[in-house]
Amino acid sequence: MSRTRKLMLGLLATFALSAAGAPLASAAEPKWWVEGALLTGSEAIAEATSVPTAFKLEVKSPKVTIECTKMKVKGAKITAPATRTEESEIFEGCSIVGIEGCTVANAATAPLTAKLEAAPKEGSQLNFKPQKEGGEIATWTVTGKSCAVAGTYTASGTMICSYPEVSKESVEHKLEFTSGSGSKVTVSGEAAGFVGTDVVKLTSGKKWSAR
Repeated sequence: MSRTRKLMLGLLATFALSAAGAPLASAAEPKWWVEGALLTGSEAIAEATSVPTAFKLEVKSPKVTIECTKMKVKGAKITAPATRTEESEIFEGCSIVGIEGCTVANAATAPLTAKLEAAPKEGSQLNFKPQKEGGEIATWTVTGKSCAVAGTYTASGTMICSYPEVSKESVEHKLEFTSGSGSKVTVSGEAAGFVGTDVVKLTSGKKWSAR
């Protein structure tokens, strides 16, 4: 093997080792955009939302699923560069799935903060947490003289939603909380399911996106 060829192979090997040891570049974190411009300041979110898929809190012990078909937000806004905050999310039209004689009161969450993040696979997601560190998300109160599962069900943890097509500027955007979106919710210390979908828009009616 010629000296020149040996030198070239050595340089290639050195480059390969350097590349292998270098940290991978992370994907850029998404930011809010409104009407085609990077958001500065904040934009209020409309109180009314639509709920194409009912929200469900799935408790393991006792085995209870609380389903809520409506949801509205109070004092919600998106703020530059990449957060969402709200005074409360209010779950309405709630019931116990498959169990008679139970009444479920509306449930209002504690103040929440959500961080806009790059999703593990593609797109964006929102990671909702109580503004109070380690605080509770919300409590659902179930009553009824003949209700076998009457009591209070307090959820804690984080609620994470995927944000399909949020990179496309639109008046409305869908938030999907699914079994695979990454939420980590507990009730009485046990893991609980939290799923549902809502569609939100800005109070101003402007088009917006996250990218």
